[in-house]
Amino acid sequence: MSHAIDDASDFFDTLGEDALPANSQKPHERGDAAFDSPLRTSGYFVWSLPRSPRHVLMDGWHSSGILVRQSGQPYTIGSTIDINEDGNFTDRPIGTAGLSSHSATPDKRVRLVVTEPLAQWAYPQVADRTQDEIGRNTFRAIGLFDADLAVYRDFVVHDRTHFTIRWDSFNVLNRAQFGIPVRLLEAPGFGVSTHTMLPSRVMQLGVKASF
Repeated sequence: MSHAIDDASDFFDTLGEDALPANSQKPHERGDAAFDSPLRTSGYFVWSLPRSPRHVLMDGWHSSGILVRQSGQPYTIGSTIDINEDGNFTDRPIGTAGLSSHSATPDKRVRLVVTEPLAQWAYPQVADRTQDEIGRNTFRAIGLFDADLAVYRDFVVHDRTHFTIRWDSFNVLNRAQFGIPVRLLEAPGFGVSTHTMLPSRVMQLGVKASF
């Protein structure tokens, strides 16, 4: 377990937050770092098939794998409107009353749905545009789960000569690991994850000879 807290995670805009603060005179920039991952679990296994003189083709095979699970990436809901009129388009809404979150969707994406007009909950309705906005990195994407698998066997040709055949599969479950959603309120695709953190399943077959 770990927890990373900061005021800014990078000098450049990242996928999850702006580099410039929404209001540097207020403490709302202190929050979870863009790379914060409170929970991360990883493990591996190695399994050898029992020897069977009756089944020569099945004898000598080995399998190994790596499993990884970790918390999702934090991100910030932002606006393309300069709400506090400071010249920087890094402002955040003043509330979340008009947002609905749907994270358990069939395609495993994070979905944020706007249920009320933005003017009713996201922007100040009075002349004073210094109302407190929501904090930085107060939302979090769905976590990551990855499994890699390898199957291999050594074949002895001579006392000093043998070769190994190996099959590897990365993201063997072929899970779509969607990242954070589009986070700007006025963007056409707001609230929908459009990119993945890992590629789809990749397999490779290799043969190595030793002599």
